[in-house]
Amino acid sequence: MSAELALAVVSVVDTCIKLANKTLQICQAFRNAKKDLTDKVLLLETLWTKLETQLAFLRRIKDYLTEELAQCHFNLLQKLHGTLLQAVSQLEVAASSMSTPASNGRGHGLSRMLQLGRWKYALAKKGLDALMAELQTWQELFDPSWYTIMLIGGKVLDPALQQSRQDSSRPSSQVRPSMSPLDNMVALRKAIDYETSTEIRDTNSVTLDSTGWEFAKAITIAFSGVKVVTRTESDSLYVMEPINIAPGASAHSTLDVKQLCRRLQNVDSGIFGLLRCKGLVEVIGTDGLPNGLRIIYHTPTQADQLKQPQTLRSLLLEQRPVCLSSVIKLAKQLVRSVSFVHTCDLVHKNISPENIIIFPTELGYQRPLELGKAFLVGFSQLRSINLETNRLGDTAWHRNLYRHPARQGLCILERYVMQHDIYSLGVCLLEIGLWRSLVWYPSMSGSTISSQYPPNKGTVDRPVPTPPLSPSIPVPGFALQLRKHLSDRDFERAYLPGATSWIKEDLIILARQSLPQRMGQLYTEVVVDCLTCLDDGNDQFGDWGEREKKLDMVAIGVKFVEKILGRMEEISV
Repeated sequence: MSAELALAVVSVVDTCIKLANKTLQICQAFRNAKKDLTDKVLLLETLWTKLETQLAFLRRIKDYLTEELAQCHFNLLQKLHGTLLQAVSQLEVAASSMSTPASNGRGHGLSRMLQLGRWKYALAKKGLDALMAELQTWQELFDPSWYTIMLIGGKVLDPALQQSRQDSSRPSSQVRPSMSPLDNMVALRKAIDYETSTEIRDTNSVTLDSTGWEFAKAITIAFSGVKVVTRTESDSLYVMEPINIAPGASAHSTLDVKQLCRRLQNVDSGIFGLLRCKGLVEVIGTDGLPNGLRIIYHTPTQADQLKQPQTLRSLLLEQRPVCLSSVIKLAKQLVRSVSFVHTCDLVHKNISPENIIIFPTELGYQRPLELGKAFLVGFSQLRSINLETNRLGDTAWHRNLYRHPARQGLCILERYVMQHDIYSLGVCLLEIGLWRSLVWYPSMSGSTISSQYPPNKGTVDRPVPTPPLSPSIPVPGFALQLRKHLSDRDFERAYLPGATSWIKEDLIILARQSLPQRMGQLYTEVVVDCLTCLDDGNDQFGDWGEREKKLDMVAIGVKFVEKILGRMEEISV
């Protein structure tokens, strides 16, 4: 990285810190105002406490940032600088006189001063509301880029993290350690990088006692492999994900799952969009040998009092109306989840609506058109980015639909990389934008569904015949407008170059034809960039034609934040 860019990052960090502190000083004038203003100031102080810690750490490691990462942070900080300048200008006017001057004894003078006080209050409230909204939106974009720093490597980060935590714990520091985001990064760094000699000792800490879990009463979440489970004498809900260990599998299979659990134990669900792991339960068969593992996740705050979660697939099949803002929010949550999976040095390999679960919120009961909080699960195929993947697939069309053409079929030629997850994300975003399921499950009664769901048809001249109905076998949905009927047979030899590239091409056509009028042009561009992220000449996401570029994790993570997450966060309804 150039010295000029490093200095530019430091300069904009220092300027933002000064402006933010000035903003907080101005807001002190609102301390004695109405309670709602006081609460907003307290929330602003809390938000800034976290942000100042992140910026101070960024300044400390400026010399170790890659060119792409430094430029990404510089661009984001320039946006923050503009937001703070505008806030200072507006709040200074509101704070210039929050108290009503003494009356000169005339009635109309007192009335005029009261009106002036109301105007000052309204101006202050408007300024604080705007600032909070801008900062929260900016923080949601900044957090993924800040955590991407972890991909640089432990030799650089670990000493800097240790020193930063020591500085933040000093009595003179205004940053409270309990609120420091450095704790999350340190915990994740320990979970990602550790010596081989300590692997077994460290990963054993995630193992839970199998007693007390009511697995026999676990409730399956429709269209998902995960279940909702409880403990004896407890009202709390947990999410359980079974991990099947193949007979004869090496001890590394169990160790890999334990390493995953260590990382997921240290995620902030509110930021990452991933459920925090409670631990791992090892299932012992009747022969006394282990025959399976079960990952246990905490549910979101207050989820114990809410309805059980649903998969995105269930919601898409229900076809109940939802408001556009809720759909956009869901899409943003999913994009952030994928970003943080990669930040944790992992690839998911199984992103689909079946592995996106949504917890309803109290707001959802009051507003039926609202959706709840979405979380990405389905980690049974997950592996570290740096580990070699197996090259075995399957012929199921409804699973291959979410896989990049290079990863479809029985025999796979290409190593799994982060962009393959991004492609799967693009298919899911297309489905979310259409708000119609690309995969349709006929009714269990086996009766015709023509009255419930129109027959499939293509986007070209000849119509595609509707496949035979089955109560258990999924069929292509009406929204999946492909040039020909899709079936498992298409993937028996899909590993041949170009054998199934027509599917990707048709999905791109579907996105460009159907999404703009529903979701807007920017959303459409994000979907298309995800679907074409491995194409040569993709100037929006980066030209990843060279193999070494495909394996550059930091560069890919930065491009994802800038070109996918960044543009998604710009969408507002």
